[in-house]
Parts: sequence; C-alpha cells; structure tokens
Amino acid sequence: MPNRFSGKQGCGTARHLHQLVHRFVLELDSFLQKPVESSEWKRIVPGSTGHSEATYTVRAARTFLLRTYHQLNAIGLLSLNGMAAQAKLQLRSLVEIAIDFRYMATNPNDLSRLYLLHRGFSLWNDGNDLLKDGEKLPPKSRKGLELLEPEKNDFLALKETTEGPTKSNQRSQKSWSRHVLHWRAKKGNEHFKDSQDLHRLYKLLSVSSHGEARCLKDYIIEVNGSLSLRLCPSWHLEVYVLYFSLVSATQIFLAAREIGAPIRPDVLHFDIGLDQTDIDQLMEYEGLIESVCVD
Repeated sequence: MPNRFSGKQGCGTARHLHQLVHRFVLELDSFLQKPVESSEWKRIVPGSTGHSEATYTVRAARTFLLRTYHQLNAIGLLSLNGMAAQAKLQLRSLVEIAIDFRYMATNPNDLSRLYLLHRGFSLWNDGNDLLKDGEKLPPKSRKGLELLEPEKNDFLALKETTEGPTKSNQRSQKSWSRHVLHWRAKKGNEHFKDSQDLHRLYKLLSVSSHGEARCLKDYIIEVNGSLSLRLCPSWHLEVYVLYFSLVSATQIFLAAREIGAPIRPDVLHFDIGLDQTDIDQLMEYEGLIESVCVD
C-alpha cells in the first residue's frame, strides 16, 4: 500500500501538524489570559458568579475553551514524546468537548446555564448513588449534598423547559450525559448544517481506550509477517491524533465564534498538508497502517 506517513516524510507531516496544534494553543493562551475589548467577555472567568444570560454564556464558553487549551497542550506534549497512543485518551475528551460546545451553540442562553447547573446535578446524583449503595459519607460531604439540592432542582426545571420532560424509561437526562452524546452531536450538525462525524470518531476512540484487546494494535507492529512489540513511536498514529485534534479544535473555535466569543478568525485559516486520500486512509486504519519488512 502506498504510504506517505513513513520515514522522513511522515516525520515532516507530524511536525507540520504539531505546529498547527501549537498555533491553536497560543491563540487560546492569548484569549484566556489577556483582556478583550468586549465588556461581556472581559472579566468573567469559569468560576465567577453572576446571573445574567450573558454571564452564563461567557462562563460556560470560557470553561470549554480552558479545557480545550489543556487538552491540546497534553496531546502536543504526549505526541512529541512518542506517546501518541496515550494521547488518544486526550483526543477523545477533546472530541467530546467539540460535540458539547457545538450543541451549546444551538441555544446558548439556556444551554450554557444548563451546562453550569449540570455540575451540581451530577455531584448530587453521584453522591446519592453512593448513599444508596451503602457508602457512609463524612458529615461534610452529606452537608454538601444537601446544599446542592437547589442547584439540582434548578437543573431539572430548566432541563424540562429546554428539552422537554424525561420519559420514565429513559436511561438518563439528555443534557450533558455521555449516554446521549450522539443526540447532542446530531443537534450540532443540524444547527451548523454540516455532517461532521464527530460522534463516530468518539466511538472509535472509546473502543480503543477502554482496555479491550483490540487496543493492543497501538503497541504491536507486523515485522516480516510476525507480530512484534512496538517500542518506538508510530508516525502514523501521531499524524492521526494530531489531525483529528485540529479537526476538533476548529469546530470548538467555530462554536465559540457562533456564540459571540471575540476570537480572531484568521487562526482558522491554515493548510492541513493532507489530501483526502491521506485522511481517508488515516480514518480507515485508525492511524496504524504500517507494515515493516526487515531484510
């Protein structure tokens, strides 16, 4: 099979994609740390308080962008050090951020507040599950659950207003549950009028990250028809991880601009350095397409 991701050419492709990822990291660093002219975005940070629609939207958006900054940093550092397989875990989280942020952009006023309230709801839900399982929580934790009751009630009320009542046979609330990530991905596609197949990518990354036997393909290689341990980086997997990191980061930035974040548009203008055949090959083989022959 013709393969452009081996040797010096593969190394050059990976280096080029690293530079593009770093460009996104620098842009996020500048946006998150430096004041911006928009008064709505100037001093509101993820942990701040406030009860206006604008405040909810900015807090939620900055939370997504802060998480994106750290995920891209981790992916870049791991890939540069020959750990592209480990970077797939970070990529999966980045894809989930992209799906969730695109969904939030469909109705930022309500869904940003719903996203922020979901944190309290999740803590309350998890804590009560532990109590039902017979766990004895310390008094401080039990008191914390009681304090989360209003936040939980606000979440459920807003959730019903925004998404409709939850049927008794549904596994969980729609909103931000992983169980219905496909639903949020679909809503994002409908809003942006595109066919970004982020949910399929998320599923592929989940399959290779949950300890199943097939994840061994990240650590073995075929040599003269026999399997051998992989103790060196795979340029193929590095290109795969970096390319889909850029795909996800682009969607996150587009969602941020959709809801009014003052992010410079030129950061989205770049040459990926891959043609459609390259991209199709990466997707088909999930980044692992080499077969080494030793004379």
